[in-house]
Amino acid sequence: WQVSENIDRPELIAEAAIDAAKHGAKVLVIRNTVPAALATFRAIEAFASEAGIPDVLFNVNGVPTVHHSRYSREDRPLMDQAVERLIGKRRSDTLQPCIVVGTQTLEQSLDIDADLLITDLCPMDVLLQRVGRLHRHNRPESERPEPYRTPCAVVLMPAGQSLEPCLQQARHGLGRFHNGGGIYTDLRILEATRRLITQQPSHLIPEMNRELVERATHPDVLHAIEEELGMGWQEH
Repeated sequence: WQVSENIDRPELIAEAAIDAAKHGAKVLVIRNTVPAALATFRAIEAFASEAGIPDVLFNVNGVPTVHHSRYSREDRPLMDQAVERLIGKRRSDTLQPCIVVGTQTLEQSLDIDADLLITDLCPMDVLLQRVGRLHRHNRPESERPEPYRTPCAVVLMPAGQSLEPCLQQARHGLGRFHNGGGIYTDLRILEATRRLITQQPSHLIPEMNRELVERATHPDVLHAIEEELGMGWQEH
């Protein structure tokens, strides 16, 4: 894992994605919300021409596209087929760099294989689903850019890695809405996941999946976080 405290900075996320693409990488960027995905997409679009790779963004029939759920039933299969052609098991152009930006629609039911994953913080079981789209298939070294031959997931977090502000207001899909809804509502699980990521820089996947999920979701772990962090977390 690598931690980046830029979850609020789409322009810096864009710079990281473009830097990897300039090395020839196929980059997968997964944000927790559609607005965050769109902001990141627009930042990449703005910087890509400057970087000399204007056509780097994932597109469907020549139209640069963000992969998310707010499309018609007819359009979604076209998007899925296009993304699998680009970064699937049988890539259409192995050495052509690209950046695919989207939301949770990219983490399940697609056989895609990125050289680099950039993802928002999310619960450990969800994060492992996303990691399953990173170096998914064994390839000859020549098919991956030299800096990205070791799988790496960059996990985006708030400044200072603090989830405290999310107790009051959900941000980037982290925390509970005032009406009780939300995307990833249990901040205790997110805090446990954050700690696992920062405590150990590498894990063996999938052998360690069960241990990681249990250490991020077990009631005893969550209760210990409540006790340690105090009243606001207990009320949450």
